[in-house]
Amino acid sequence: MAKKKATKKAAKKVAKKRATKKKSTTKKAAKKKVRKKATTPPKAEAVDQKAKKALLEDVKLWGIALRDADKALKADREVVLAAVKQYGPALEYADKSLQADRDIVLAAVKQDGWALQYADKSLKADREIVLKAVKQEGNILDCASEELQRDNKLRKLAGKEILPDPKVSKKESLISFFDSESQ
Repeated sequence: MAKKKATKKAAKKVAKKRATKKKSTTKKAAKKKVRKKATTPPKAEAVDQKAKKALLEDVKLWGIALRDADKALKADREVVLAAVKQYGPALEYADKSLQADRDIVLAAVKQDGWALQYADKSLKADREIVLKAVKQEGNILDCASEELQRDNKLRKLAGKEILPDPKVSKKESLISFFDSESQ
C-alpha cells in the first residue's frame, strides 16, 4: 500500500509540473505577443491609406506625380486612373497589369493620344482605343498593331498615304483611279 501511495504522489507531482510548465509557456507567449504589439508600428494599411490619399491629391493636379509613387500605389487602379485623366502619358509609370486595363488606357488616350505607346500590346490592336489616339495625334498610328496600321480609314484620319487594297488587282486600281480623275 505504501508503494501505491508513493506512485500516486509521484504521478501527482509529474502532472502538477506539466500543468505549471504549460501555464508558464502560455504566459511567455502572451508576454511576447504584448511586446510585439507594442513595438509594431501602426498598421501598414493605415499608412498606405494616408499615402494613397496624398498621392491622389497630387496626381489630380499633376499626373506625372505617379512616376515617384510607391510600387504598390502604381498598381492601384484609382490612383492610376486619376493620373492618366490628368496626364495621359503617366500610363508609362503604371503597373503592367493596369497598362493592359482597357478603361485606363482609353482614359489615357482620350487625354493624350501619345499615351498609346505605353499601352499593352493587346490594346494597341483595339480599334476604338487606336481611333481615339489617332484623333488626338495622327502619328501615333505607328504604335498601333500592324493590322490597324494598314487600315485605310485610320490612315486617312492620321493624314497618311492610303494603301492600295490587296484584294483589288493593280489594273483595276489604275482603271478606278483614272475613272475618278476624269469625272
